[in-house]
Amino acid sequence: EKDLWKAEEFNSASGLHSEALEFSNWIIALMNGDGLSAESQATLFKDQITVENAPNLLTEEGSIAWTLGLAKYDLNGKIVYGHEGNNDGFNCLFLIDK
Repeated sequence: EKDLWKAEEFNSASGLHSEALEFSNWIIALMNGDGLSAESQATLFKDQITVENAPNLLTEEGSIAWTLGLAKYDLNGKIVYGHEGNNDGFNCLFLIDK
């Protein structure tokens, strides 16, 4: 049986391996602006490419732009950021109100 937690080769699409508590702490730090300078925070959440300019980046969830690794969504006029992934039976989605 294949061990889904052991990557046999690097894969940037599934390269984040974590546990729920560590991942939650990272998301909370993003929400609170902890761990990065104000300049780095601004850079992380700055639009890098919009779906208008790259329609192939549109997700089923309706992303409007991508920052440095985060999708930007407009949910009924409220801007939120997040990321989703589906790999070998594992699913994850998080959204934060920034």
